[in-house]
Amino acid sequence: MPILTSAAFDDQVVLDIGKVISIETRAYNNDGRVGFDLYRVVATCKHYAANDFEDCMGTERYGFDAIITTQELSEYYLPPFKTCAVEKNVGAFMCSYNGINGTPLCANHYLLEDILRQHWNWESDEHYITTDCDCVPLMVTHHKFTDNYGEAAALAMKASTNLECNSTPGAEFLISAWEQGLISEEDVNKALIRLMTALVTVGMFDPADGGQELREIGWDAVNTEAAQQLAYKAAVSVEVTNTGKVASDYVALLFQKNNAGPETLQNFVGLHKNQGYQPGDTASSGFEITLERLVRVDEDGNRVLYPGYYEFFVDLDAKSTVSFTLKGSPVLIEEFPQPRN
Repeated sequence: MPILTSAAFDDQVVLDIGKVISIETRAYNNDGRVGFDLYRVVATCKHYAANDFEDCMGTERYGFDAIITTQELSEYYLPPFKTCAVEKNVGAFMCSYNGINGTPLCANHYLLEDILRQHWNWESDEHYITTDCDCVPLMVTHHKFTDNYGEAAALAMKASTNLECNSTPGAEFLISAWEQGLISEEDVNKALIRLMTALVTVGMFDPADGGQELREIGWDAVNTEAAQQLAYKAAVSVEVTNTGKVASDYVALLFQKNNAGPETLQNFVGLHKNQGYQPGDTASSGFEITLERLVRVDEDGNRVLYPGYYEFFVDLDAKSTVSFTLKGSPVLIEEFPQPRN
């Protein structure tokens, strides 16, 4: 989402989207148990660092080790994160799945402690580092950095990682590290201070009846008309570019309907309106396009509409296609300019 949103090159849109996300996040969590103050959420910069692909020709990010020179780190891979730490003083960082020069990021003392905390002076008590989910066991199963889950947890904690995101409840790896004597009470306290202080900054320990304005945010603040219009504005500004070089006033946007598309939503989607269409069901929809909009240029430069089978590839994990058949005879089109390829 950040990359797609930034493609709008509109700072105000990016800021407005951030406000909507933070307000809706508080609405989801205003359950009467805790109170809130000025700060809505803890912003987190991820994935630190050099995490540039998910899966490339069979190589997954979970065990990938990026060999990067100091110059490449300094000039290319680290500047965005330096902005997060130095200029924006962001509240948290997430270390990535990959390794750099032989060391998994979440156990990389040089990048987490020496560069991030010390060199960039990102050292406030509320600043914490979390792993991406399952980074600790992946040090064993994929990176082969150690053969002991407890040791992996200890290496991460001593490298300045403070919170483990895991796919199953519990803290077995950290408990194992403690039982093996690989971490100290001081190590644990340092992580706890950072995590608890971060929660204080967003009011997690304030009284529920404190009267803060944000505490009153309810479900009516979620998916508002203004938020929908903002989402539309952001999408249109990125998806559609009108350069004025094409005569056509029409743009075809093809997408899955309603709440279909679990391969794109996955586990990041929040609560949303039910459109009455369940994943796994099938549905069909049609669209109409005028014949003149399908012109092609022949070898003599004539603009011609050819009958035949037209198929469009939809870039999803499901490798979906949209197709239709155009019937009739070739038609010479004189009044329309050559379309872009």
